[in-house]
Amino acid sequence: MAEEDKIFNLSTVTKNFTDSLMEDNEDVCLAAYINAYKELNKVFRLLGRIFSFVESDVVNKLEILSTCLKNKPDSYVTVKTMLEYECFNQEKPLDQGSRTLLRLHRALNFIILFVNGLIESHYEGTPMSTIVKDVYDKTLAEYHGFFIRKSVGLAVYTLPTTDEILRGFFGIPEGEKIPTKKIHNEAQDFHGASHMVYYRVQQAYLRENLLDLP
Repeated sequence: MAEEDKIFNLSTVTKNFTDSLMEDNEDVCLAAYINAYKELNKVFRLLGRIFSFVESDVVNKLEILSTCLKNKPDSYVTVKTMLEYECFNQEKPLDQGSRTLLRLHRALNFIILFVNGLIESHYEGTPMSTIVKDVYDKTLAEYHGFFIRKSVGLAVYTLPTTDEILRGFFGIPEGEKIPTKKIHNEAQDFHGASHMVYYRVQQAYLRENLLDLP
């Protein structure tokens, strides 16, 4: 991977999530969602080795969704069309797109709350170990086994500093003062787009009674 491809760009995520929001039917465009997540996955790298297993898992799941979209573009154009296709006359989805997206959906909840916590840490000085452990316990921990939960609980103390994560997340050069108003506005824009995407996907899965897929 080229060095520039490793650099996280929050505006790319926000734009793709915004573009994924269908105006006419409360749906989410799957291609734009995938594009947003390809960039968003770099966030786990910013957290250090602690979440490298999540980053690798996300790469695998994005490949699965991309293959579904490539092979059957009409059926996988949006989240709703995917669920309708995979669940038609089925008690459980007949393909793996629905399960795969659900895993990404759960991880998105972690990232949304993490960004909120990152801003809180900047304003109030809350340790990143406290922020990340709290967010993890509220989101991904429910779906991980004891060993992973225990490992995360210990590894949060090896996280980069708030300053280091802020610089990586918002693209602030080393030595430059962190622009509080700018990062607040960018975080708000991200939250608005990502939270709406999360809400729509949540509602789509809720309607199909698929939120507890194994």
